Amino acid sequence: MKKLLVVILLLVSINFFYSAENIGSMIGFNIGYNINSITASGSGITIDYIDLNSYSIGLFLDLVYLRGSIIYNDSIGPIKFLGSTALKLKITFFDLDLILKYPFEIGTSIVLWPAAGILSSVILSHSFEMPGPGDTFKEDMSDIYLKLGGGTDIFVFENMAITLSIFYALNLKPGPNDIPSGVNFSGHIVQFNIGIGFKL
Repeated sequence: MKKLLVVILLLVSINFFYSAENIGSMIGFNIGYNINSITASGSGITIDYIDLNSYSIGLFLDLVYLRGSIIYNDSIGPIKFLGSTALKLKITFFDLDLILKYPFEIGTSIVLWPAAGILSSVILSHSFEMPGPGDTFKEDMSDIYLKLGGGTDIFVFENMAITLSIFYALNLKPGPNDIPSGVNFSGHIVQFNIGIGFKL
C-alpha cells in the first residue's frame, strides 16, 4: 500500500512539473474594468454604497505558479453616491499584485488557473468639484486587498496567448477618515481583465 502511494505521488509530481514545462513562463500586458464598492459608516452617518468604476492597464510577469503585475487605474465618470447623487470625483491608482496560481491544461491550447493573492493599491491623485476631504481621503484609499479568482490562457499561437481573468478583492485594511471624524471605509473590488501574453 505504501509503495502504491509513493508511485501515485511520483506520477502526480512528474505530471505537475511536466505540465509546468509545457505551459512555460510568460510576459505580457492587460487591460481591465474594475467595479469598486465602498461602504462608509460611523460618526452618526451612513453611506450605504458608492460605485467607483475604473479602467486599468498593466504589465504582468507569469512564472507558471506565480504571477506579478504592475497596474495603473483611472476612475470612469462620476461616482454614484447613495444610489442617486453624482459627485465629480477623479481618482487614479497605482497597483501592485502578486498571486499564486495552479495551472492545468485542457487539450493543447487552453490553460485554466485558479488563483489567490495580495493586491496593494496606492492612490496617486484625486480631485473634487466641491471642497473635499483632502489628504486624509488619499491615505484612506491606499489599501491592501485579498484577491480570489482565476483565469484562462488561450494559446492562439505556440508562443502567444490571450489571457482572461476575473477576481474578487476584499479590503483587508479599512481606513478611518478624519472628515468627519470616526467614519470608517471598507469595501471590495470585482476585476475583469483581458490581455496578451508571450512565452519566455
